[in-house]
Amino acid sequence: MIKIVISFISILVLSIFAVTCTSQNGTIDVKQEPHYVRKNLNPDSDSGSVLILLHGYGSNEDDLLGLKQMFPSSGCVISFRAPIEIGRGAFCWFPIQGHDGGAQVDTTQYYQSGTLLMRWIEATLEKEKLQGRKLFIAGFSQGAMMSYEMVRRYADRFDGVIGFSGSDKALKHLSPASNCGADILMTHGKADQVLMYDSGQEAKKMLEKCGANVEFYAFDGGHQIPSSVVYKAADWLRLRW
Repeated sequence: MIKIVISFISILVLSIFAVTCTSQNGTIDVKQEPHYVRKNLNPDSDSGSVLILLHGYGSNEDDLLGLKQMFPSSGCVISFRAPIEIGRGAFCWFPIQGHDGGAQVDTTQYYQSGTLLMRWIEATLEKEKLQGRKLFIAGFSQGAMMSYEMVRRYADRFDGVIGFSGSDKALKHLSPASNCGADILMTHGKADQVLMYDSGQEAKKMLEKCGANVEFYAFDGGHQIPSSVVYKAADWLRLRW
């Protein structure tokens, strides 16, 4: 079921990726409040670590909640909605135009979105009374790119990061952090035609240069999260949870 769901999302991404994602006034409203879903992983316990989920381009906060096999048996998941609306129920984290090879990333709004997301995370942890817990973050596609931005700027706040089918598209236009040491799991399909496999490998190299401990898991497939990746992520997360 996971593979079917995420494969459908990859088709959606392919169909809209060439359209520019823009905000109404040209900038991200850094004062906007977060939209998110909280899911407790154990109904009998309110303790444990926190996993932040970041959806891909054109999706929303409900998307990655389908990755149930990845979730540990304790703690909670908080899934955020990206700040820029591009259609009914469809959102993105930052503007991007064109397909992979010729894609143009608005790095100013990428940076602004990262600042906003970190504020959302801190405010939500306080609101939900989750401060002081171990904190992990996982994102798909554009959400993976956002998770790399979190590591680049706020590595000390995260105990682990998972990037599903991410890219160096935004990272390569920004100065690397002096120290982004963190455990990162990157997964990428060798036949990915949305964010190319090579761009995922380049992201790995860039984050390793500033101190990240990266494990790269390649699979035979496209822009998706197949069951083998879900189980790999589950094992990786469980060791650190």
